[in-house]
Amino acid sequence: MKKLGIILLFFVLTVFGLSACGIVDYFTAQREPTVAKKLPEMVLNEPFVVTTANGDYSVTINGARITPERDADSKSDPQQVVFLDYMYENISYEKRNNMDFFLAQGDFMVSDDAGNELETYNIKDPKRMIQETPI
Repeated sequence: MKKLGIILLFFVLTVFGLSACGIVDYFTAQREPTVAKKLPEMVLNEPFVVTTANGDYSVTINGARITPERDADSKSDPQQVVFLDYMYENISYEKRNNMDFFLAQGDFMVSDDAGNELETYNIKDPKRMIQETPI
């Protein structure tokens, strides 16, 4: 029994030692630098087709409006708040979780001319509320 325990211990240490060498090589190996993937750009007043596993839809940005409104409950104090006016159309998007297709503020990534990603700001525009699109 003691001999079997020593053999098992030796085997485990050998396997661990061999695999540990591979781990060191993995972390010290030179890698190709990753290149940031450029996202496609949306053009004002032109439909942009989005293809997903659940189907396709198109989005058209109609404009951007600056607003002086701020959320009194927000902890952030942005210099500027911009509303994006957009329209969207369901092409072939299928209902999931018993919900129709709709877009919300978190579905957009907006950047400025310098490439800085802008943050979403939780404020509602009473003139334009989220609406479901029938399928």
